[in-house]
Amino acid sequence: MSRKPTTNNKDQKRYRINEDIRSKLLYVIDGEGEVLGNLSLSDALEEASRRNLDLVEVSPNAKPPVAKILDYGKMLYNLAKNERKSKKTQVQTKGVRLTFGMERHDLDVRINQAKRFFEKGSKVKVSMRMAGRQLAHADLGKGKMLEFYTEISELAKIEGDLTRHGNTWDMTLVPIK
Repeated sequence: MSRKPTTNNKDQKRYRINEDIRSKLLYVIDGEGEVLGNLSLSDALEEASRRNLDLVEVSPNAKPPVAKILDYGKMLYNLAKNERKSKKTQVQTKGVRLTFGMERHDLDVRINQAKRFFEKGSKVKVSMRMAGRQLAHADLGKGKMLEFYTEISELAKIEGDLTRHGNTWDMTLVPIK
């Protein structure tokens, strides 16, 4: 099967296949993982065409370069499928901002917002920025953050610690499975 290398995604690694391979000597492995050993390029291409598969250079920097005999289209499909699967399993981090003088109703709104995020499986980064005279009462800001956490503690736990960076308190909450 003589095909030109094609890529659907610009980030996808480009492989040399069949006649595009430049090395004269290759370490060849077949599709089931059986080692065929060091073969010349012409012998490897002949073996691949005999099996009606492609010769794909998978490790061009090795000495000698490693090539596999397999179906190139199927390999690209599996790589794309694995990439989609890894993107799907990534956890998103959502943000909730509290303010120093926030009243009870506003705090309840933020708690309900965080609960919705946890139901979707997302992490929640809660932050509170203080300014001016509020900085003199950082302990009250920390208290407001801990009040938020106690209201939501049955659904989430704190990842790491409640931290202060300059004029901002931060905490990351992770949903309990």
